[in-house]
Amino acid sequence: EELKSNIQRKKNQLLKSQQYTGVIGPVGGFKMEYLIERQASSLIDELRYGTAIIRMGVSQWRIIPQPDVVAETASQALHPHSRFIAALRRADRNATLTFWVHPDSFALHRDLQDFAHEQGFEVAARPLPAGIPITGSPQGSRSAAQ
Repeated sequence: EELKSNIQRKKNQLLKSQQYTGVIGPVGGFKMEYLIERQASSLIDELRYGTAIIRMGVSQWRIIPQPDVVAETASQALHPHSRFIAALRRADRNATLTFWVHPDSFALHRDLQDFAHEQGFEVAARPLPAGIPITGSPQGSRSAAQ
């Protein structure tokens, strides 16, 4: 929602340039850097709206943990009032949860994945080498549940 609002506020700037880099957050101890670029209009768009239409879209993003990010151990995360449980309560039951996992967190991942499965969620894992940030783009692969 914050990304959509940010794009709406920057609409005039986006119309004047080929791309725009922005930052959202921090939210929950993380910032998101993103790149919006002009995209080619489809034939259907041109037939429907004319050739003057400009289409913009997020072409890449990166999640950056902030120094004050709160980490939870497995026992803390599985406590009824934890941030993890609160996030599960807000999650769409039909969506696949994606966990990005660094090498030092495989045991924690397994505990949280097992709990999420017990709650009816499908979970995908994305192993990351140590120190590599979470990134993505529309051209990337979709998460598949395990």
